[in-house]
Amino acid sequence: MKDYILWIVAILCFLLIVYMIYLFIKHKKLLKQETKQYAPIGDIKTINQYISHQLILGNKEQVCVLLAGHGTILPTIDYKVLAEKLSHHFKVIIIEKPGYGYSSSPKPLSSIDEIIEFYRLSIKEEVGVNPFILVAHSMAGLEAIYWAQKYPNEVKTIVGIDACVPYSYEVLPKPNHMVIGVSRLFMRIGLARLFPFEDLVKLYPILNSDDLSDEEKNRYIANFYRTLYSKQMITEIKILNQSIKKILSQSVPSTRYLMFIASEQNQKYNGWKEKIDQYLEGIKDQKVYVLKGSHYLHYEQSAFIAKAIIDKEA
Repeated sequence: MKDYILWIVAILCFLLIVYMIYLFIKHKKLLKQETKQYAPIGDIKTINQYISHQLILGNKEQVCVLLAGHGTILPTIDYKVLAEKLSHHFKVIIIEKPGYGYSSSPKPLSSIDEIIEFYRLSIKEEVGVNPFILVAHSMAGLEAIYWAQKYPNEVKTIVGIDACVPYSYEVLPKPNHMVIGVSRLFMRIGLARLFPFEDLVKLYPILNSDDLSDEEKNRYIANFYRTLYSKQMITEIKILNQSIKKILSQSVPSTRYLMFIASEQNQKYNGWKEKIDQYLEGIKDQKVYVLKGSHYLHYEQSAFIAKAIIDKEA
């Protein structure tokens, strides 16, 4: 009886391994097809050993640079709704870091300094000599702050869309590196392709948006399978504490701040708004809004945010 059970277990394990191999092969085949079907929609540049993808909308003199939050799988689509509204008044540049969207590199950017330099090289030709507006979502708030610390003459205004400040991580849960590692393995094997569409919508509410075409939604999903839990995304989690220490070792940049806080995020994490207020204490030129919605205010509240930026900066 015992040998019979062991045989059943062995057969089931073998079938599971065969199924995993089948999924992996099918996943790789689909990735190749999707790469051909959904070519980059913006401009591709080679910067040293990095491939930089960015989308530019509008041709005005004043520049808005949009920085996507951590784990954003396709920033050029994620920011589309807001960028189009801003493009009538600004030159809007959406940058994708390596491991995000259509940008890539042989190795991850391993410090916040390298990330900022990648951004600067990517937009060097487009921004000219005048200071620009940094629009940052979520964890990109740290990048915007550090950019303004290192190069204060380049940053005119920091616009935070439910953006993090160094103190935010006192109220956020600590990253679980084991869960992240297992999730990356699942993505690489192709298990994520078994997720029903309804589950993807819960992760990425933008897939429910009427502002995106079916082609754009399919492009977004294709990039989900290809880029989520990329090496760059995981590296950014590993260097998070180091990045926060670097920012806190310097004074708060004395630039202008326009901050939009999501009501749901503020309810979910006790002290979310207070940590932003605490960090910006002493900054005279600031405006903080609490808007109804989730962490993804840049498309849920795109009209309000665009108008506020235009009224303040255009």
